[in-house]
Amino acid sequence: MKTKKPIFEEKTKLGKLGRHSSDWIVINNRKYLSVKTAENTIKMFKVQKENDSYSFKEDTKYSITLEETDNIMFSAFDRNFKHIMTLRNGNILERRAVNNKNNVIKSITLEEKVGGSTLRQLCLSNDGNFCMIAGGLCKAYSYFVDIENNKQTKLESGKLTGTFAPCFVNGEPKFAAVGSEEGIVEIWDVHKQELVKSIHNESKDSISCTTSVNNIMAVCSVDQTLRLYDVRNWEMFYSQTFDMTPRSLHLTDDSKYVTIGGGGGEKCVVLQIQ
Repeated sequence: MKTKKPIFEEKTKLGKLGRHSSDWIVINNRKYLSVKTAENTIKMFKVQKENDSYSFKEDTKYSITLEETDNIMFSAFDRNFKHIMTLRNGNILERRAVNNKNNVIKSITLEEKVGGSTLRQLCLSNDGNFCMIAGGLCKAYSYFVDIENNKQTKLESGKLTGTFAPCFVNGEPKFAAVGSEEGIVEIWDVHKQELVKSIHNESKDSISCTTSVNNIMAVCSVDQTLRLYDVRNWEMFYSQTFDMTPRSLHLTDDSKYVTIGGGGGEKCVVLQIQ
């Protein structure tokens, strides 16, 4: 951030799916960068600091490589980075322990294969026991999955034509937000299977990413704008427009900073919430 220059680059071989599957994680108190580098591969790079410079070295002990015919469409880590959840080939959810990559602890086959997109479609609750999977392009549904009990619930929208960028409100598996092509974010009571709120983006441009923590929900859309909502009343209290098209979004646990990554323009922004 001091120099505003990249300190790490890794070539990837990706198609149109799963382009935004990078995460900062912690394994055994060491910082790692998780990067999907090929359709069937997630590499884990250990972050090493020497003096004032950083280096990134792949740790093959944690990297995941599946069969050449497999596509890891999306991935997500639980809050403590103990487990990784992957969506393989559009309909197979798999949970692995990060420190035992070859052991599939849980495997769940979705009733219907989801479509793809260049946006994230998988999110985990803070406790890692529930996940939301958006349907993707031309799929007007999402799946709420109780991982421990192998239970999947299909939430079908009556208004949307495609669903993307899901998140659990405050990270808890009670309410979930799902974005859409129409610039609408739907809020679902996932256990009652009821739509409780629809938030409309005045530009009607597609929702590209969402996240929520500490009663704040952050939403970015293709109109290059970040909007922050108070989830207690769903009122927007802040917005800012950028030169890039946002594709990934993160709120720090203390709600002090928002990080945004995207295409064009700034490419990456760290924003302090006043």
